[in-house]
Amino acid sequence: MIYNRITLNHKELGQRLFWLEGISDEYLEKIYDACTCLIMASEGEGFGLPLIEAAQHKLPIIARDIPVFSEVAGKHAFYFSGLQPEALAKAIKEWFELYKEGRHPKSDNMPWLTWKESTKNLVDILLGRREPYIIVKTDPKIMPGAELDFMSGRLNFIGWSVPEPGFRLSLGNRSLIEFETGDFAYEGIIRLLLNTLGKQRVRVFLNDTLLTEQELEGIDIWMEMRFSPSLLRSNQINQLVFELPDARRPDNCDPRVLAIALKKFLLK
Repeated sequence: MIYNRITLNHKELGQRLFWLEGISDEYLEKIYDACTCLIMASEGEGFGLPLIEAAQHKLPIIARDIPVFSEVAGKHAFYFSGLQPEALAKAIKEWFELYKEGRHPKSDNMPWLTWKESTKNLVDILLGRREPYIIVKTDPKIMPGAELDFMSGRLNFIGWSVPEPGFRLSLGNRSLIEFETGDFAYEGIIRLLLNTLGKQRVRVFLNDTLLTEQELEGIDIWMEMRFSPSLLRSNQINQLVFELPDARRPDNCDPRVLAIALKKFLLK
């Protein structure tokens, strides 16, 4: 495996990096007991058994925001997105700030099944005694400080293009993002990383309240908006609406009406 080769040649191997292969269950128990948190940064998994193992040891979880991890861990993990090392490093720093204040998501009450219960469910389904069902419901709520990208399943894009390499394009004069927040303490800051098609006039509303109206122009612009946290609808759907009155087809080179491209979304 390529990851194995890279790891075995790493300069920190045996010092701050340890590659454990073929260890016993007893040794694995000791590792979990010695850990501060579990980091699951896989880009794809069939299930993610370490999430359950971490919950059994009441170990906090930092996980990539992919559907299978959300289904298994729900609200009991801190999620991050992004494919570059910097995204994970930033997520760890954000999680650690929450951890120092005791505000990090905890896995203590995360639901999970024993092997016996899982096997019984499978047998019941195969014998027709039970319909297939999802054991743990996905929790789509956004954690404060979690930087989400254009692919995140925690953001519902309406009036935007399908994901393209690095961004989503607005398709008309009005586009919006729907998201759900939990019972967390938010500072009242939304930050967006945008590209614009020329100079664009943008109005942004949060749940019908105008946050800003300004002209934007350029590549990789961080647009920051401050608002009263009371505007957020806790445990309900919130809408961040973009009105783009000057959006147009750029010299007919693209059949879509577009004005901005969204790369990242951050709510604090």
